[in-house]
Amino acid sequence: VKFEIKISPSTDDLDLDDLSIAEMNELLEKLEQQLAILEADEPEDEDSDEYEEWEEEIDELEDQIDQVQSAIDDLDE
Repeated sequence: VKFEIKISPSTDDLDLDDLSIAEMNELLEKLEQQLAILEADEPEDEDSDEYEEWEEEIDELEDQIDQVQSAIDDLDE
């Protein structure tokens, strides 16, 4: 069984300016859930194109999580 998770929005398009802290926390939770699901579906062959795509998706999700966490931290200060 193979399924694909499309990450949206991309890190470049992540607009957090109009979000409340509650909305950012909800977004952060969803991104972390997506990351956990994606990590659990790691391809076996580290030399495959599928693995490379998986790694890129992981990196993008981690970047999004960092961006949301930074925005939350900035509002908490």
